[in-house]
Amino acid sequence: MEFANLQYALLAAVFALPLHAGAASLYDFNGNLDDSFANGPALVANGGSVSAGAYVFGPNQGLSLNWSSFDAASYDITLQFSFTTTGAGASWRKIVDYNGRDTDEGLYAFDDHLQFVETASNTGPEVLINAPFATFAPDQTLTLRITRDAGTKVFSAYINGAQHLSFVDSNERAVFTTPFANFFLDDIDTSGEFSAGRADFIAIGAVPVPAALPLLGSALGLLGWRNRRRH
Repeated sequence: MEFANLQYALLAAVFALPLHAGAASLYDFNGNLDDSFANGPALVANGGSVSAGAYVFGPNQGLSLNWSSFDAASYDITLQFSFTTTGAGASWRKIVDYNGRDTDEGLYAFDDHLQFVETASNTGPEVLINAPFATFAPDQTLTLRITRDAGTKVFSAYINGAQHLSFVDSNERAVFTTPFANFFLDDIDTSGEFSAGRADFIAIGAVPVPAALPLLGSALGLLGWRNRRRH
């Protein structure tokens, strides 16, 4: 009984923490596109609008952020968003573009899972890094955290606290190569790889963001282990 109470208390504490705890810059669309912590520049909307505490965007509308005040090769970014057209059979939907929208490489939702396009077919032998889990569905809100360490060159991606991708980015495809980071916007190298959707916040961390998510994964793991032991 005491063990169970400890687990539930841990879960309650985790859910009580804001998902953007530890962020250096927070774009929570509180009536505008500004950093609520006033540490970074305002986002630039390429169409779409801020409404009811969210950024609502149409197909190939999205956000750009001047990345000059952030580290291009070492970062911790959390986005909470949903796509309208995604899931099985939906093909590519670009989430993060690193190269000024000039190339097809970057982070995507592909059908129902996360995918990093390291090398597109029109620039060399195609290299696609796929997450093993189905996650994306139409209008389903999820929390995506992406990190990269400049020292190790390890890029990792987590969805709702669970790790979906991790690889050594030796070719530096996950390094921002232009002054602007782009979110939810397709590149001009291809066409049609986008979706309408909604973003609830974008947080850029000075420390790992969100700190609560690893705790959540541990707590859920403990609960699952205990339930298996009981049956």
